[in-house]
Amino acid sequence: MRAPLLVLTLFWVVAIVLWQAKGSLFFLFNFGYIGTAVGVGIGLYIFLPREKKPAARRLAQLLVGLYLFGFLGQ
Repeated sequence: MRAPLLVLTLFWVVAIVLWQAKGSLFFLFNFGYIGTAVGVGIGLYIFLPREKKPAARRLAQLLVGLYLFGFLGQ
């Protein structure tokens, strides 16, 4: 239970620090979104039964991949 919250919190702390230091909302959205997606993926991976674990991993990959390809790839 601690791992997803730790990852989520770490990414959001980095997001807030960079947002305040650089003054750009991009950092808040970028690190906040990726941290939330990875945190949710890790949380689902921990709590889902063995046969459903690949779905949690694929969901996290899909969320981060779509963001990187769709938003940052422009």
